[in-house]
Amino acid sequence: MAQNIQHKHNALMLVEGELQQSLELALQALNIYIDSPEDNSALTSCIKHLHQIDGTIDILNLDGAKLLSNEMLAVASALNTQSCDDIEQAQEILVHALLLLPNYLQLLSTSIQDHPLCLLETVNQLRTTHHQDDLDASSLFKPALASPLPERITPKPNQPIPKIGIANNKVSHAFQLSLLNWLRNEDENSLGKMRSITRYLRLICQQERTTIFWWAAETVIEALLEKNLAVSPQIKLTLGKLNQPIKILTGQNEQQLVALFPSELEKALLLLVARVSSNTDNIRQLKETFNLHFFDHRQKIYGMSNNALNDANLAILDELHTIKEQISQYDTNNDVSTDWLEQIAQQLSPLVDTLQLLTEYTASHILKSQVDELNALTAAQKIPDEQQLMQLADSVLNVESMLQPASTDSQTSEHKQLQFTVISECLFELGNVKETLSTQAEATNKDNSLLNEIATQLELIAGSLTMLNLNDAAATLEKTGQQMLTCVANNHELSPAKLDLFAEVIAACDLYLEGLNQHGQALNQFLDTANNKLADFDSLLNPNTTEQQSPAAPETLAEIETIPAALESAESDLEVDIEPTTVLELETESLELSNELE
Repeated sequence: MAQNIQHKHNALMLVEGELQQSLELALQALNIYIDSPEDNSALTSCIKHLHQIDGTIDILNLDGAKLLSNEMLAVASALNTQSCDDIEQAQEILVHALLLLPNYLQLLSTSIQDHPLCLLETVNQLRTTHHQDDLDASSLFKPALASPLPERITPKPNQPIPKIGIANNKVSHAFQLSLLNWLRNEDENSLGKMRSITRYLRLICQQERTTIFWWAAETVIEALLEKNLAVSPQIKLTLGKLNQPIKILTGQNEQQLVALFPSELEKALLLLVARVSSNTDNIRQLKETFNLHFFDHRQKIYGMSNNALNDANLAILDELHTIKEQISQYDTNNDVSTDWLEQIAQQLSPLVDTLQLLTEYTASHILKSQVDELNALTAAQKIPDEQQLMQLADSVLNVESMLQPASTDSQTSEHKQLQFTVISECLFELGNVKETLSTQAEATNKDNSLLNEIATQLELIAGSLTMLNLNDAAATLEKTGQQMLTCVANNHELSPAKLDLFAEVIAACDLYLEGLNQHGQALNQFLDTANNKLADFDSLLNPNTTEQQSPAAPETLAEIETIPAALESAESDLEVDIEPTTVLELETESLELSNELE
């Protein structure tokens, strides 16, 4: 497989210059057509270049690029025959695709491999413009499941079969009850029980096919537990479908599960794992084993090519210069009218959309605010005062400076590299902190003096983030350290619940920093989650108050402990307790579960 990928890469290198030139010519022709719709020769020229591009990519056997070029050609042809309902939308998406494909081709290498799922979002946008149904991700996903498994996952026939504290014919009901409780309350404890059950099922399987299935299920649930996968109706339905394979395996045998193997469910689970951005051992190993990286490089792929980006920037700067001149030439008392305001708004509106396509979100937002204000003034039949005109001019100047090629580009690049390096080191240290908290939670000796060391480490990490002006994240980590020191100073009992809460706060900060490094976006909701948990920490330190306010409901399902890591290689006993449940109760719960999933 590696040789095949290298062969495709070498072939692409030979024709890349020709492809890039054809793509630039196609984009230029399309821009001429957009500016002058009556010029059919421009659109004909664009279609001609797209045919050349499509043929070359077909020879290279690049499935993802081929799918995109096919749809680009289809949209251009639909524009030529005037069969698009929304011509402006079709033009806009085709421009976006012509900016996207050059960048994608430049990125293809042994590290970023061609795959249709890398470009599915734009492919479906193109298909919509000429009345085609969206392609489903599962239809393009054909995992190579014959890949060798990691040593720790490979089934071991001589390994002692782990024991569980309930009969095998009750495991399905245990999973069903936990799933129902999680669906109702998003209860992490129930989700943890589900992960333990899927891990147990993986360990008792002796065939690679079934082992892979339960490994994928376990990893999806793990990602949900770690908040690395957003809960959605699709995920709930997917987890609900696990109950039937559990019944077959525990009620009959592994061979029967192979005979009735849920291949589509397995694909759905692997696709969910592919969308997870975390780098935990389970997720990383599963992605590497089956090459599930097609969603990981979205930010790079959708970043646009350098030449196309420069051309687009220059065009926007020219338009901004024209608008700036119009603003400076108008006299507040005599020249400004609602017609003039409407004209300026119409000139700015396309720039808002173009900047959004080029991922210049801040600049797009600035101009969008001005367009909204101009439209509001026009609707109210008002003219702007001097201050409002000044604000409009300042906004245009601000966006112009943001897009202007700066002499400090190298410094900016160095700063980005420095930020990436520092954040990567902080993520490594936070990983150590999470591991320490996890180890301490499982230890019998709950010595809270360990929190002193962790608090010191968090303070150092916060200092590094402060240097990068990531003050919100630094403040959250400092508050976490202070809360730990408070626990030590007051000699509070270090319960697993408190350790878990600290771990959740650290995990939220971890996700915030990963968002900056992987996507360049500050996902502030993770910091909000961490700060909310810290604000509620007192309720954990005073559990009696909480119990008086809200008596705990009795558990239907007793605690299912997480399978110890040592079990992977040696242990043969797994203690999992479940309270006696009548057949009638189980049937009732099954009916309720069906209703929840519907």
